[in-house]
Amino acid sequence: MTRSVGLCYYILTLQTPARTCVACRLPETAAVPFFSIARNIKSHTTDCWTNCIIIIITHTHDMAQPLRSSRRWLGEPCRSHQDVAARRSSSLRNKALIRRLQTAQTLEGHTGCVNSIRWSEDGSTLISGSDDCCVVLWRAPEYQRIAVIRTGHSGNVFCASELPTTDCAQIASCAADGEVRLHNVENPGASRAWFCHRDRTKKLATEPGNPHLFFSSGEDGTVRQMDCRTPHPRCDGTGTPCTSNIVLSLRSPCDSGHAAGCCARGQQGYLGIKCLELCPSRPQYLAVGASDPFVRLFDRRMLARSTTTCCCVQHFDAPSEAPNSWSTASVTSVAFSGTGTDLLASFGNEHAYTYPLLETQPAPRSFCATRNVPRGEPQYARKMAVRKPAWACQPQAAAKLKERGNQKYARKHYAAAVEFYSAALAQDPYHIVALSNRAAALLKRRWPSDLAAVVKDCDGVLAQEPCHAKANFRKLQALHDLGKPKLALDHLATCRPHLMVTPDVARVITAVEQDGLDDQSDDSDDAAGDHGGEQSPVKNTFAEWQQACTPYTNRFVGHVNTVTDIKEACFFGCDTYVMSGSDDGHLFVWERETEALVGMFKADAHVLNCVRPHPTEMLVATSGIEDAIKLWQPTAPRALGQSSRHFQEQVAANMASLSRQFSANPFLSMFNLGAFGDV
Repeated sequence: MTRSVGLCYYILTLQTPARTCVACRLPETAAVPFFSIARNIKSHTTDCWTNCIIIIITHTHDMAQPLRSSRRWLGEPCRSHQDVAARRSSSLRNKALIRRLQTAQTLEGHTGCVNSIRWSEDGSTLISGSDDCCVVLWRAPEYQRIAVIRTGHSGNVFCASELPTTDCAQIASCAADGEVRLHNVENPGASRAWFCHRDRTKKLATEPGNPHLFFSSGEDGTVRQMDCRTPHPRCDGTGTPCTSNIVLSLRSPCDSGHAAGCCARGQQGYLGIKCLELCPSRPQYLAVGASDPFVRLFDRRMLARSTTTCCCVQHFDAPSEAPNSWSTASVTSVAFSGTGTDLLASFGNEHAYTYPLLETQPAPRSFCATRNVPRGEPQYARKMAVRKPAWACQPQAAAKLKERGNQKYARKHYAAAVEFYSAALAQDPYHIVALSNRAAALLKRRWPSDLAAVVKDCDGVLAQEPCHAKANFRKLQALHDLGKPKLALDHLATCRPHLMVTPDVARVITAVEQDGLDDQSDDSDDAAGDHGGEQSPVKNTFAEWQQACTPYTNRFVGHVNTVTDIKEACFFGCDTYVMSGSDDGHLFVWERETEALVGMFKADAHVLNCVRPHPTEMLVATSGIEDAIKLWQPTAPRALGQSSRHFQEQVAANMASLSRQFSANPFLSMFNLGAFGDV
């Protein structure tokens, strides 16, 4: 901006609760003379200037140019609550602090496995539920027991949660006996119970700021809304089916005419709901995980409108490598990011994945201008093109990381090579060479679901360069090794002109063509013996759902999730990291953007199930098969080295264990995770 500017105006966007400046009473958005305000700048409170944008408009230039945020322009630190939160979030993102996590305190008070831990809204109280049928409240900062609630449940307590704004005076719980109970901590006589569910109840969800409603999910395939303000006379515990409070159902046919929740297994049986989560920042969204490989996202505003049609607005799955399009995965936990823009899901017999929510996917044109993907390209390509804004792409840093990945690949350290290529793609998501090389490293590493990731990476390359020979060949080989002969044959028909004929390529082409012929003969035999050639509606529905699923954005590998169906994964550090429990008892921490494993901590002697970060502090609570809860803080004298031998050996052992589970009987795998009820 030159000094010859004649007129100068600014637009101030206020962030105060009253939406007006307490000093000058300006409205939320106001255009006022710049110099008149500059003379009285000290009369404005600091909160008034938080996050406002100054836009310069001159009589010589017909344009508006944003210069800088007001707090930096003012030249003084902002003392608002936003600035305090920013400083706190900066510490939570510190990778060195993550690697210094160690057990700061062990809470002992339960006599059974601790299946549920949740923080109160303000983080002052930790609420835990256990196999001993008790709920315990632990108050900070000493975390002494302030209350032990004898719940009255006759089965293991799977979830216990505070009702919002009640300061832990109202605690809800659900258990293996199928009951949902509300406990008045100060007046136990005012407690009440619901007997609506016909099977085990697994999770509870509350709406922020609403102490009157909460939701429960059960293995009877229903999600129900409990209203604490009204009696529920139909729920008398006599076994009479209760359908008045069902908000969605995965039963087929659906109870009471409510909308069936998109049962991917057709019209036979029902799906037990394993996990439930309400988006804190956008509470109209309700995520449900069941005993199949799909996560369903519902809009609560649509549930009451639809009585016969599917009201699932978006769904996600784990890329399966199981034969015949049958996945052994089932959902064990779902979690929303703090911004409400992403969903994290952990799958049994699989890994953890993040997915973008539908309304939060910006148009590709707002991103890297030199790497735009045409609208005619596949759906995956369009979604891949919105991962990083143009100003944040760093091609030079990506090139250096890619070279380090090449060095690891040359030494046959394929796991390390994948990490470097992923880090390069975090800097530049459209780096074709890094995408193609990561696909090559994944083909060599061959951990569970790596082949499906190869197809995804190759699709990303082909969306930008359809004639890329190596990407076409690697996708062809991955589809063949996945046991998908029809897809491999279709891809061969389109990519054959772009392939470089070498002995390896010729061998794969011959195998694909032979498998395609065998698959066609098998299909004709099945059609002849199927009374007119009708295919199974279950198989058709499953394949259709897989094809329509939203692709994942990040995949987190290293842990094992095969033994229990309550294993949790969550965001941490302002959504910068992802945490998860594991069958080996370790707490795993990944950097979300690069998918790199940054920490692994022994948190349980057997299986670690529950992971809950504190809402504001650098504090994590964990629990598992042991009857104790552990609190973790960054108090270790030095950071954990990522290249330690134990670190690598444990991950390799976990992947070998998961590979054996992949090759096991799929029905046995689902029985291990309780896919068919109380096992």
